[in-house]
Amino acid sequence: MTEAEKQTETAKFILHRRRAHVFYDLLGRIDDDAVTVCFDVMQNLMLTRTPISQAFYSRQLYLYLFGVVLHHAKDWRQTKEDVHLYVWMEHENKKDSNMIASALDHCFRRQLNGSISQARRLRMFSDSCFGQNKNMNVISMLLALWHNAFPNLNIEYVFPIRGHSFLPANRVFGRIEQSIRKVDTILLPEQYYSVLRDHGTVYIYGEDWQAFDFKSATKAFVKGQKSFKISDAKMLELNSDQVGFKTVYAGNYCDHNVLKHGRKWANFKLAPLPMQTTVKQAKKHNVENLLNKIGVPDDVKTFHNNALMQTTENANDSEGD
Repeated sequence: MTEAEKQTETAKFILHRRRAHVFYDLLGRIDDDAVTVCFDVMQNLMLTRTPISQAFYSRQLYLYLFGVVLHHAKDWRQTKEDVHLYVWMEHENKKDSNMIASALDHCFRRQLNGSISQARRLRMFSDSCFGQNKNMNVISMLLALWHNAFPNLNIEYVFPIRGHSFLPANRVFGRIEQSIRKVDTILLPEQYYSVLRDHGTVYIYGEDWQAFDFKSATKAFVKGQKSFKISDAKMLELNSDQVGFKTVYAGNYCDHNVLKHGRKWANFKLAPLPMQTTVKQAKKHNVENLLNKIGVPDDVKTFHNNALMQTTENANDSEGD
């Protein structure tokens, strides 16, 4: 590079670092009148987990884990009571914004209702994964939550600079991974749940929480053409029917109306989300062959047979993290 190009790249790097520091300063800010939560999706947990070499080369069922952590900015301490872990299997539903919005809605309305009701602000921090949390389906859930449950609350949603998204939820996931490594064989979801309960409260899909179709409701209520691009957001503010939007951490919010004409958040109705498998036929054969090779108890075979009873050829591959 030329000297001028080096100076330009150096300036960009310094600016990038300063923006990252601003994000972590916001996360560590002490607000006695605010509830601060961080959330993220953990890397997929494999079922079965076994030291037998065939398992390494075979497709397996996935257990999805979404964690919501109540963050104490003053000392960054984490207790089991601060950690809420939402789990579901890939044969039960997708890992998408419907599930994330449903889990957050359950956590805010049920588990953190007392703390949020007494606070003036709800501060939220997450990564910028568009398919899971940084999208209008989650924003619609928050706007409906504000209107119907916490009308006096100011909701602030902050996203990190790319490459600097290590959050308190990731600290929890790190401890969970360490605990899982100590267990050689895990054949059923309940064995994962046992490990997870050492780190927080576990909510099992279909038993402790249900999912709702936020995508369809959002499509019916929110404008298709919006005056902002949510992927560019660094901060969002929700304390009215409008969305406050910023592409930087400083300055004032620019308010945008997202509701369709004649729609009101008070009428934001949700349909239950049906269970839908994302397990493809090829994975089904791999799992069945693996179980036959390694030899498993009858209860493990029964669980997998029930899980694999329905498969799909058209679902998007959910093999990613």
